[in-house]
Amino acid sequence: MNWQNIFERIQRHTIIYGVIAALLIAILMTMVSMALYVSSGASRLDLSRPGYENIRAEVQSGREDNTFRANGPLNEAVYDDFQDRFTKRREVMQQLGDYRSTALNDRELQIAPSE
Repeated sequence: MNWQNIFERIQRHTIIYGVIAALLIAILMTMVSMALYVSSGASRLDLSRPGYENIRAEVQSGREDNTFRANGPLNEAVYDDFQDRFTKRREVMQQLGDYRSTALNDRELQIAPSE
């Protein structure tokens, strides 16, 4: 077969070759992602795998749900609760300091060589 015949055949069956190419790329990307999943060690931590039902039952969240409810009554107690939470968050943010124009320079980010 010469190159002219090959190009004509590809042009006649463009959709078929496109689907085949898409499938090959999908298979290749899946293989790469699975290789990264196993080599990074994330597969050892994945509790959704079969055989880990007992361990999943023992896992408990270490943090309590401290979010503000988006629905419910709006009364003085709810308003005071929101104000208390907002004040605590604002104090934490104020401890971080104001935004400075030097906040993104190399020394602040600790990527500049030390002098």
